[in-house]
Amino acid sequence: MAQPDRVAVIIGGAGQTGLACARRFVSGNWSVLLVDRDQDRLERAVDEAGDDLVTHLDRLDARIGVKNALAAGLEAFGRVDALVMVCDPPVAAPMMQIGAEAYDRAIASGGRMALLAVQTFARQFIEQIEEETAGADRTPRGYSITFVTGLEAETSDPDGFLSSVSQSAVLAIVRAASVELARQRVRVNAIIALRPRAETLEARFLKDRTPTGRAALPDEIAEAALYLASPGAASTVGTVLRLDGGRQRLNGVMPRDD
Repeated sequence: MAQPDRVAVIIGGAGQTGLACARRFVSGNWSVLLVDRDQDRLERAVDEAGDDLVTHLDRLDARIGVKNALAAGLEAFGRVDALVMVCDPPVAAPMMQIGAEAYDRAIASGGRMALLAVQTFARQFIEQIEEETAGADRTPRGYSITFVTGLEAETSDPDGFLSSVSQSAVLAIVRAASVELARQRVRVNAIIALRPRAETLEARFLKDRTPTGRAALPDEIAEAALYLASPGAASTVGTVLRLDGGRQRLNGVMPRDD
């Protein structure tokens, strides 16, 4: 296999979805830095994925954590070509019981973190593009930023107020930032997925209102993330890929016999 010449940083990467993304990027001949705030999850990720991953432990709720993630990628590989950020929803709570502090934390973990990530990595990407084009008669490679959210980015369930507010803010950042950065050859997109852990909440009802009868598999989400980071997605800008098993198109429920 050829030496990897592209580098992906995956933030929030030690869960099922992030780890699947890391494995798929590695198999696609990318170098990968896996970033998470949970030491135990990172250690389990290394045990499962082996030595193909470089990991970085940091808090991810402030600008310094995002900057440290970028710095770790640059230290390990000398450049970064793609960011994949897997968004974790806040803890569920009834709307009428949510205080200002919990609301501020939800906004910080959603829209504010998305903005910090876009700003931090886009600056690095633009700097690399300027270096590539200085005195060279060639087209610079493209760069990508992809956010992975749950269905709550566009819908809501009882007690899901914080998740909806937090993750819909991420989509707002994606849509606005994609326009501003497209001329700089930095693409910003999102994946909305019915993620596997959602199936544990009310499995029967969730299956009945999803035409495929199941959540998106982590490997399917990873395949979409790799596509969005690839040269083949050069014209994919500000796009939301939905991996929801057809739920958005279903009016009501579809009772299943299985």
